[in-house]
Amino acid sequence: MKGSSTQPAARGWLTGVASVSLCLLFLSGCGGGGRMVDYDGLTELKVGNATLQVTVSRGFADQQRGLKYRTAESLAKDEGMLFIYQTAREAEFTMQDCKMALDAAFLDSDGVITDLYTMQPESGGLVFKKYKASQPATYAIQMAGGWFAAAGVTVGQKVENLPAPGGR
Repeated sequence: MKGSSTQPAARGWLTGVASVSLCLLFLSGCGGGGRMVDYDGLTELKVGNATLQVTVSRGFADQQRGLKYRTAESLAKDEGMLFIYQTAREAEFTMQDCKMALDAAFLDSDGVITDLYTMQPESGGLVFKKYKASQPATYAIQMAGGWFAAAGVTVGQKVENLPAPGGR
């Protein structure tokens, strides 16, 4: 049985590498066609008669986190997060371990809202509901749950003042 004591360790190492690789592939959108643009700061957006202040996503970690760890008390009334993709892509959100209900809007390259969801928090378990864009999205916005309905925002409206997806 020469070498049998190192075989399980090597197999464990390979399993770990494979697991990390699959996890990174999943988190990157499995080649969904685009990566996050690296922006900084707040941006004021307008949709219909509503104005919102958004933190513009600053990269991959922000894309994965979104407003996940925020609470309703930690967000100003019209505050949210804007996700910007360099190219239109298949986009989705889950509510794994979120602290509050969130609204999500997916937008096309012209800034037109294609989908609106009010997403409920989920915890525990291994499978979580996916809130998917019905077509490739160039932008997504997260706000506190119920914000879009309260502001009278509907599918088909255009969001104004969006930063360009290709650069600063």
